[in-house]
Amino acid sequence: MTPETALYVWSETIPNWLMAASAAAALGTFIVRRTDRRERQQLADSEVRIGVQARWMKTSEADGDAKWGVLVENSLPSPVHTVELICPGNNYSTDNRIRIPSIPARTKLFVESRQGEYGAWQFARALQTSEEPVTFLTQGKRFDVHQVQFVYLGKAYAHDGTGVAASA
Repeated sequence: MTPETALYVWSETIPNWLMAASAAAALGTFIVRRTDRRERQQLADSEVRIGVQARWMKTSEADGDAKWGVLVENSLPSPVHTVELICPGNNYSTDNRIRIPSIPARTKLFVESRQGEYGAWQFARALQTSEEPVTFLTQGKRFDVHQVQFVYLGKAYAHDGTGVAASA
């Protein structure tokens, strides 16, 4: 092999190997960034899910008459729409869905459970927790929120009462 041939071979193969190595590095970077983007989206989705919570509670009114129901809280910076809660009413009512068209940002609503009246649930009303003493109830067969569904910024979300993702 002549020196000119050797120089020609080296001048052709080294740049090809460098291009192959840079292409492999670019592919690795693409895969890592795609995984990071997917993980960031999952984290953002889980933060949105836990931004809307619902739990059973009892209020203590000034006249001594306690009201039982579900506290629905939107702690997100924007309103949520088409909110639907699946939970049994007080005394195992057959109407187990609470529907709220919209909940403004950073708002708490109280939906009272009626006993023996038409429909299991009252209309949602704003709750001023500083004015009304409340008692949160532990989850059980009678006082449980099975599922929370809502639309936030055009995307549908669903979770069980604890914030764990559920199929929407």
